[in-house]
Amino acid sequence: MNTTLNRYPPSIKGPDVIKAYMGQTTVVNYTSNAKDITFTLRENCTEFKLFENGTLLWTPKLLEPFTLEILASSDQGSLSSVLKPRTVVCECKAESQCLYNQTSWVSNSSLELWRNPSSVRQVLP
Repeated sequence: MNTTLNRYPPSIKGPDVIKAYMGQTTVVNYTSNAKDITFTLRENCTEFKLFENGTLLWTPKLLEPFTLEILASSDQGSLSSVLKPRTVVCECKAESQCLYNQTSWVSNSSLELWRNPSSVRQVLP
């Protein structure tokens, strides 16, 4: 029997929504049930750093649209999976004012924004 038929792409376990506060680093961990998996980003996003072990760091600094795609690949490179988590950022004056469940999309991307008009921080040019 062909062993290729019995192989499955690696799973990706971790949050499907990542919440962050503008200018602060959020740490999220992704894992897989498969062995010898490498995690990478499909596209380079300057505000994200993903380590091969699945640790993701996000420090939102800009509100430019992006689409986050996390890849889990086997060492052989023949099988891979992708996870596209929603990313939600708050830019209020105080993190306690953030309502992450009342957001709006930024363009056609995976970025959502919570912006309370009465509590938005001043952005300097």
